[in-house]
Amino acid sequence: MEIGDVPFHAELRDGALVHFSRGPALMRPWRFALRGDAQAWECFWLPCPPPDFHDILALTKFKRFKLEGDIYPFLSNLLFFKDLFALPRSVGSAP
Repeated sequence: MEIGDVPFHAELRDGALVHFSRGPALMRPWRFALRGDAQAWECFWLPCPPPDFHDILALTKFKRFKLEGDIYPFLSNLLFFKDLFALPRSVGSAP
């Protein structure tokens, strides 16, 4: 995922987050990417997001987020990823 210009890499195995790191890494393999500007992420992570910022797919529809790469695993596990990306809402602030 990418928040503004800052890339993050999450490694998932058997439905568990096993590694999460910040920053670019040369030649790091990835399947898909979710990229968005920092303001869109901040609005998405509000406890009660405004209209059009409540959902990952809504943000892609309105060109605030971009999905790239092999999106089959993302769409096949859509509810999991929606819940994973929305986790910062449960703590009340963005990371």
